[in-house]
Amino acid sequence: MISYPNPPLVAENVALRRWDRRDLPFVREASTDGELLAGTTLPDPFTEDAGRAFIERQWHRVERGEGLSLAIEERGVGVVVGCTTLMLRRAEVADLGYWLIRDARGRGIGKATVELIVPWGLQKLSVEAIEAFVHSENHPSRRILDASGFSLIGSRRHTVGRIDEELLVYRRER
Repeated sequence: MISYPNPPLVAENVALRRWDRRDLPFVREASTDGELLAGTTLPDPFTEDAGRAFIERQWHRVERGEGLSLAIEERGVGVVVGCTTLMLRRAEVADLGYWLIRDARGRGIGKATVELIVPWGLQKLSVEAIEAFVHSENHPSRRILDASGFSLIGSRRHTVGRIDEELLVYRRER
């Protein structure tokens, strides 16, 4: 059974928390980024109902035991700037996902997020490893994974939502 981190996962510049209906304006903003739309389940096109459904879908991941989706909040500002997930699609392996809006990139928020969620996942989930799927040209994300103890193990076809392509696979063992 998966549950939300308790106590919450917090670093100097980041808090990972349960999605809230008050995050709807953020979902609207993120849904204007074509790059994010291509690799996430953000609503396209955005409507208030589709935005609410996105938030509810994040809650249902935990309720159904599919995984965990947390809002990435920039501490000190109190604003959501992204999303991180640990999905349980395969036995003994969790899939890590994370994305940030453009204004939040390059400021250490992604690295802090990975450094919070991965150790928690390896300790609290019944998995032996966590894997992340990354486009070969996504050098910032590759640097984050390298710096966070992941190893590049090859490439694999990854099919989730709107994604169906060959991606690099990074892995971190327990």
